[in-house]
Amino acid sequence: MHVGVTIKKNASLLPVTEDQLQHSVYEMLSVLEILCNSAHGHGQADTSGGVIDFLGEPEQIKLLEESSMWKYIHSMYLFAELGEPLDVIDYHLSDMLGDLAKWITAANPILEYDETSLNQAAIKIIYKFIARLKLNYRWDFDGNYSPKDNPDPLPHSDARNGLVPLSAGWYPDTHKRHLTLVELALLAGMSNIRSVRNAQFSKTDPLSFIKDGAQVLITVEEARRWLQRRNGFVPTKGIEY
Repeated sequence: MHVGVTIKKNASLLPVTEDQLQHSVYEMLSVLEILCNSAHGHGQADTSGGVIDFLGEPEQIKLLEESSMWKYIHSMYLFAELGEPLDVIDYHLSDMLGDLAKWITAANPILEYDETSLNQAAIKIIYKFIARLKLNYRWDFDGNYSPKDNPDPLPHSDARNGLVPLSAGWYPDTHKRHLTLVELALLAGMSNIRSVRNAQFSKTDPLSFIKDGAQVLITVEEARRWLQRRNGFVPTKGIEY
C-alpha cells in the first residue's frame, strides 16, 4: 500500500463529472461504515458483503449530502473542475485536506485487501483543487504567496501557515510551489501525463520543465502561459491569467 494519497498510475486524468464524484464519495462512505462496524464487532473489515452501489436513491443522496466528506469534496469540485470562484470560507483548508487524507487512507486497505481498486474520481478532484490554488494565486504551501495575488477567499490562517498535510507529504503527487506533470494534465483536461511530457517537443508551443530532485515540474508562470492555448483548460471565473 502506498503511503499518502496518490493517483493510480494507469488512472485516466480526464475531467470528473458530478455523477462520477457521487459514486466515488459514496463508495468511500460505505467502506468507512464497514470499517467502523467491524471495529465494534459487527461484521468483518472487508467488502465480502459488497460495497453498496450508489443508485441515486433519495435516502442515498441524503446520506451523501449530509456527510462532511461530500461537503468538502463538492466545494472543491466546483472550484477545481467547473472553474467557479473559490468558496471554502467556512473551512480551514489544512483541516479539509487532512481529514480527506485520513478517510481515504483508512478506506484504501480494505479495498486493496479485496483486490478492488479505489474509485479515483474524488482523489483527482483533490489534486486538481490543489493545482488550481497554485495556478490562480501563485500560492506557496509553506505559507508564501505574491502580494498582488493575495487570495482573499482563503482563510487567513491557511494563507499564513501554509497547508500542513501537503508539507507533511500526505499528497506526494503535488509540490509546494510548482505544478507536477499530473497536476498540469488534470488542469489541461488530458487523459494522462504522456501528452504533457511530449509537449516539450512541440515546434510551435514547447512546454518548459524544471526539476526539483527527482520531480519534473512546471512553474506556475509557464503553466499559465501554456494552459491558455489548451482547449481542455477551464479558467476560473474572475481570474486573469
